[in-house]
Amino acid sequence: MTKKISTLKKLCFLLLLTPNAYSKSKPEKPFENKVLNHYMYSYSNRWELNTSIGPQVYFGEHDLKYGIFNRITPAFSIGIKKQTSEYWGLRFKLNGGTECDATFIKNKPWSTKTFSAFGVGGDIMLDLNRFFSSKTYYKVPLVWSYAGVGADIVSNTTKGNDGIHPVFNMGLLCEIPVLNNLDFSMEAKGVIVPDKYDGEGGGWPVEGFLTTLFGVTYHF
Repeated sequence: MTKKISTLKKLCFLLLLTPNAYSKSKPEKPFENKVLNHYMYSYSNRWELNTSIGPQVYFGEHDLKYGIFNRITPAFSIGIKKQTSEYWGLRFKLNGGTECDATFIKNKPWSTKTFSAFGVGGDIMLDLNRFFSSKTYYKVPLVWSYAGVGADIVSNTTKGNDGIHPVFNMGLLCEIPVLNNLDFSMEAKGVIVPDKYDGEGGGWPVEGFLTTLFGVTYHF
């Protein structure tokens, strides 16, 4: 009789534990109206295409004499990105646009010159979401930091010193989910270029520009 009671107690104890064990091992029920975070599943198999446009401002040695709002010009970027590992990705891109720089002509007031630039480049990218352990099965805005190099073809400079110049850039890219395969993107970057990039030498050893871009990213 004692053995039967002991056996019944054990069975009741196991029955009490079973719902808790089941609830812990049971996978979470998918939430409605959520976009799956595909990066958590097959990040190494994804290619992305991004197109974006936005304003940029050039900073040369004379530009402190001329207001920033007088030198805002349009820019564009087309890039192909692939996440190659858990934290890192690579991007190859085409950049272009017009740039406006202050210049000084003898016996005349300060004025601006506009020139064109078109180039190619590559970036090494770090997935900050994964780096800071923000892991979820549902997609959240993804933030990337990056740095890279490239070469720009500059033309229509005031003094005719057109040419090809190396460029270095770094910035942040934020991708906000819209659909499973489509993101809205925002990007802010700074670019460092040689002094003669704008066709004029002397003054600062390097110059640069700041660019803000808005666009869309499609995931293949």
